[in-house]
Amino acid sequence: MQKINASFLKNIKSLLGILLASILLTSCKKSSNSQSFPQTVKSKPKYQVTKEMSQELSLLIGKKAPEISSFVHQSKLKTIKNSPVKVIIATKYDCPCQVHAQPLFIDLANKFYPKVSFIGLINTDKELAKEYYHDYIKTKHDNYCMATDENCSILNHLEAKHSVYTYVINNEGIISHAWPGYSKDMLIELNDALSSLTGDKLTPFDTKYAPKKMTSGCVMEPHNEEEDDDDDE
Repeated sequence: MQKINASFLKNIKSLLGILLASILLTSCKKSSNSQSFPQTVKSKPKYQVTKEMSQELSLLIGKKAPEISSFVHQSKLKTIKNSPVKVIIATKYDCPCQVHAQPLFIDLANKFYPKVSFIGLINTDKELAKEYYHDYIKTKHDNYCMATDENCSILNHLEAKHSVYTYVINNEGIISHAWPGYSKDMLIELNDALSSLTGDKLTPFDTKYAPKKMTSGCVMEPHNEEEDDDDDE
């Protein structure tokens, strides 16, 4: 009887092992086929915002916004120019933090069309800017446009030390709000500011997976294609 029980238990353990392996294999296949973007922020943000970063940007409030003319998509210029309010987002081409935050700004662009235009001011030439737009800017409307700033001169003028720095420009061309990154509270503030400036009724904005603490992206600098080539080798 003991031999039978031992044999029975051995078979049960084998079956459980096979079942567990099957479950793990299915899980791995699903995870490999799913998009890795965006991911929920669960760990401590890599680039947390400091008081100094916030203080630097506060000095820009009330000042005239720099002129941006190097737009990538000419077909969007009419919408961009006709929008009374604009949001500039410091965009770095090879920054995973930027890619992670991007869908949240797209949601806001869709929400405030056509009264607000979003401009991704990117540290590359036009070809790479078009590539970034094609890969990550999935909007319903034409109020999100890329503009190039290859040498980061405008970004430096805006004190954009990292990617995902965000600026609101009112209908007089004045910087009314600026943040050195993004978070749940920041996106709520941005939503409130855009509602106020456009005269739209204030409605909630779903901040989804945004981090609780203010978080910026990678250090902003001119894009170096040679570094990309080195990484591929």
